[in-house]
Formats: sequence, C-alpha cells, structure tokens
Amino acid sequence: MDGAAKRGGGDGAVGGSRVEDAAADEGEERVESAEFLAVWGELSGEERELAYFRLRGMEWDQIAVQTGKSASGLRQQWSRLVKRLRPG
Repeated sequence: MDGAAKRGGGDGAVGGSRVEDAAADEGEERVESAEFLAVWGELSGEERELAYFRLRGMEWDQIAVQTGKSASGLRQQWSRLVKRLRPG
C-alpha cells in the first residue's frame, strides 16, 4: 500500500469506492430527512415555531421576545417536546 492509500488518498479502492461511500451517505440523509419531516408533521404550529427558533440557534430570551412568552415557560415547553419525541 502506498502512502496516499494509507492516508485515505489514492485510487479509492481501499475500504470501498468513494462513489459507494457517497451513495450510502446520500441514502442516510434521505432517511434522516424523511424521519425529520414525519416528526415535524406531528408538531403543533406553536411547537414548530419553537423548534424553528431553537434550530436557528436563538437564545431563550430572544424567542420570548418573538413569541410573547416567558423564557422559563419556553424552556419547559421545549423539555416536554424533546421528551415526547425521543424514541424509547
């Protein structure tokens, strides 16, 4: 094995082809997207709004201003939502 193959370079034959790896990654992304959309469809409009803000990285105080709710109430709502959606 040459140095490029040891570093993950070379012809891509070691450990499967790059095309196969990319196809597998794409398939996993499709499954994750489908699962996300199924869960998203289960949320109420209020829950979707909260999830949207959190997924965009907004802080609780910022979300509180946007929604007119208290930051502590939003944190509690989020906690209940996550527990409800968590598998198991």
